[in-house]
Amino acid sequence: MLVHIGGEVVLRSREIIGVFDLQTVGDAPITKEFVDLARTEATIVDLSDGNAKSLVLTTDKVYLSTVSITTIRKRATVNPGTDDHE
Repeated sequence: MLVHIGGEVVLRSREIIGVFDLQTVGDAPITKEFVDLARTEATIVDLSDGNAKSLVLTTDKVYLSTVSITTIRKRATVNPGTDDHE
């Protein structure tokens, strides 16, 4: 299944390890440290222009998205348990 996470980025659902709500965990020191490390290693893709609502962790990149975790979750579970759309 493909999941649109904002901008022009579409990911395979099996690539997504986790989606985190930055309203909840964005101010946590460990989150800031993780994002800083991802920026240092150039694995972060900022789709938000500084207005990120969610952090999408994949097997090889970290995305900052303006799309909420609720919307990403809905997009990822249109047909839960199937990979018919790949």
